[in-house]
Formats: sequence, structure tokens, C-alpha cells
Amino acid sequence: MDLNVPEIIDRMKMAVDMKNDSELARFLQITPQAIYKFRKSGKLPAELIIDFAQAAELSIDWLISGKGIMMADDLEKVGIVDEDLLKAVIVGIEESKSFATLEFPADEKAKYIIETYKTFSKDKKKNQIDTDLVKRMIDAFDTVVRLAMVKGPNNLTADELKQVMDALHWKK
Repeated sequence: MDLNVPEIIDRMKMAVDMKNDSELARFLQITPQAIYKFRKSGKLPAELIIDFAQAAELSIDWLISGKGIMMADDLEKVGIVDEDLLKAVIVGIEESKSFATLEFPADEKAKYIIETYKTFSKDKKKNQIDTDLVKRMIDAFDTVVRLAMVKGPNNLTADELKQVMDALHWKK
């Protein structure tokens, strides 16, 4: 799924009945130049999308893709989105040490957020999931992947194997 930032910005304007980018910039409390930069670069901060969707009570899925139900309260009625879980996932990913060291295109970041959300939304104890847990999970899997890529799974030392085992128990 490729994020089309100009279309997201246009959906933002449409959702709050704004005619131009300058009006949207005032609403978002950013400069019109920032909107121009987002359009030109094709990158839009995840926090900006989330904050806008919450302020306008929009579905993040609709805002990003233009598909599905537009209004967030309609989604909650059918039980599609757990806003607290989604926020914990996005903030956890953004604040993760492992994620911060990598350059992700916006569409890859969106896929990662969606897949992480899906993973946690299946957890029976999802009401106990918070930002720190998401960060630990991402950092744990990053540790496992990096060690396996560098050493190969059969060539790990005892200390590295312990690191992998600790990483696999990230829910502690």
C-alpha cells in the first residue's frame, strides 16, 4: 500500500470543509510551507495523521486510503478500531530504539503499523498493551533478526543465545 500524501492532505481538507492548504495549515497549527513540503516529499508524520484523525473524529484507515468508513464513531459502532491500542502501537513504534535507527518510506511504515496493530489486536489481554510493551516487542524482534542475519541461527554464542531467548520473552 503506497501512501499518496497529496490525496491524504486533500481528504483532510474535505473532511473539515477547508478550501485550500493554507486553511488546513492553520487548523493543523503548521505553516503552509510545511504542507507544500509534505506534498512534494510524499512524507507525512504519523503523529500528524493520528492527531488530525482524532481531532476530526475520522477513521485513520479512511484518511490514509480513502476507502472504508470515514467517521471514527461509525467504526467504533461496528467494533473495528481500538483507539487506545492503535495509539500505543503507533507511539511504541515511533519511540522504539530499533525503529528509530531505520529509514522507512511512509508506505512501509504504514504496513508495519497495520501489521503490528493486527498482531496486538488478536491478543486476549490487549487492554494491558501499552507503548512500552510495543517498544519492547519491536526491540526484541530487532535483536533476534540482527543476530540471525549477522551470525546465522546455528552460530550463536551462549550469550547471544541468551539475548535471543530474552528477546523472545518480551511480554515480561
